[in-house]
Amino acid sequence: LKFSSSSLFGHEHHRRLLDREMLLRHGNRWLVLAAAVLVEQVGGFMYMFGLLSETIKDVFHLDQSSLDIVGSSGTVGSQVGIHVGFIYDAFGPKFTLGLGGLLSSGGFLLLWLAMHFAWKVTTAPLAAITFMYGQGQMTIDVAVIPTLAANFPNHRGTAVGMGKAFVGLSGSLAAAFYNGFVYPDIVSFILLLVVWIIAACVIGVLFVERCAGVQGLASPLANDVVRRQFMIGFAIVYAMCALLLAIALWEHLVDLSNGLRSVLAMCVFAANAVLVSFLGTRREQSAQAEPGSSWEQTGRPPSVECAQAEMRQYTLTEAACTVEFWLLFLGSIAAAGGGLLLINNIAQVNLALGENDKAVCALLMAAFALFPSSTSLYFLVAVVGAGYGSINAINPVLAAEVFGVAHLGSIYTAFSLAFAFSSYGFATFLFGGVYDAESHGACVIDDVCRPGSYSACLSGTQTSCCLGPACMSLSFGVSAAAALLSVCLYLLVAYRTRDRYIASTALTTPCISLLSCDTR
Repeated sequence: LKFSSSSLFGHEHHRRLLDREMLLRHGNRWLVLAAAVLVEQVGGFMYMFGLLSETIKDVFHLDQSSLDIVGSSGTVGSQVGIHVGFIYDAFGPKFTLGLGGLLSSGGFLLLWLAMHFAWKVTTAPLAAITFMYGQGQMTIDVAVIPTLAANFPNHRGTAVGMGKAFVGLSGSLAAAFYNGFVYPDIVSFILLLVVWIIAACVIGVLFVERCAGVQGLASPLANDVVRRQFMIGFAIVYAMCALLLAIALWEHLVDLSNGLRSVLAMCVFAANAVLVSFLGTRREQSAQAEPGSSWEQTGRPPSVECAQAEMRQYTLTEAACTVEFWLLFLGSIAAAGGGLLLINNIAQVNLALGENDKAVCALLMAAFALFPSSTSLYFLVAVVGAGYGSINAINPVLAAEVFGVAHLGSIYTAFSLAFAFSSYGFATFLFGGVYDAESHGACVIDDVCRPGSYSACLSGTQTSCCLGPACMSLSFGVSAAAALLSVCLYLLVAYRTRDRYIASTALTTPCISLLSCDTR
């Protein structure tokens, strides 16, 4: 049916059709975001290696340096993935997610088999296993993050930040599940991780995709609506973080019953369900087009693409020839070192402090280097978590803003190599070397590190450990100095790219003004 443009009824009907078309073209990206949140909750399981490390060390009779090699291999596997970036650019998110689920679940399944059947596995095969599941974790992340960056061009940092938030939270969510339903059976917990990964990746393959027609709504009204929806979503995320932190502290202070642990875990996953339901049911608000405007005439909204069309879209090779690329790369190595050092060695840090609790997950390196105690470890947990999480979230956004989104998969994974160098340099060679050098025959007795003079340690058959501040003060002091260096490098990048952001803002303004101007 055709309606006259001069007819009021025809004009209103045409407008409704345009609005409906916009909802169909843009609304499903919220469903993609909801699925991405579920997928990213299994995309950071390598970060909970500290929860598994003491059991792995005991089952396979590893010293600290060998354990660090095993842990760092998983971290390196989660960062070395330029090939995966090319796979994403060529085949898209669904194929990439399927590959990631296969590698990740396969790696954890092999680890479960080795532990359950008590295979005599040395350091090298264990490192290969952790590298395999690390590759899977990285592949899952690569399938999600560039997709979110493409689907939310006007809110790229917010969307990517939400996805990356759950990479960081995945370890805490898994720990809450372990403490609530599986504790203290680590081996069975690893098998449940396999099932969890498979289920999440199946959901991802079904729903995670680049949404056709998403060019970026430039309407201030539409942007405000999306911004409010993200604010509500992040409020739920912050509530989950507060709940997880409260549970961890409560477990440290009080010996909770199994029933209460289960109730608390169910509260966490109930909040998670609320968030996913909220995101999955959002619908895009398309702004009303002025009669006769270019939006109404063409059926397409003004887009931030008119600004991005003027921006150069770098290939990986072209990006690697710029100063900005290497400043960001070196800054990532320096900034991530302390976080990765702690992620792989948190259990050993606790033992060195005379603790046997695994609830602690992060700390501020500089202050801890000066005041190494369990008290400072707890008070500074949120700061280092926010800092390391920010580095993880900002890298893909910076890659998209500075080098464009056309080849974001390969450029994003190239930046991830920085974390691999950081993991081996800080978590393995620095921490492992200092820890073993300062152990002086100390050993673990009843989950507590005892000095080398302890009678049971003299036999040399117990699991080795290190006791006292000297075990990690030097490592965290070096990490703090590297973090300060990274601040200078990032500031230099900000200075060198300031003109580019000013030009981008100037180009975007005319696109927005079209929504409120009659162009007849």
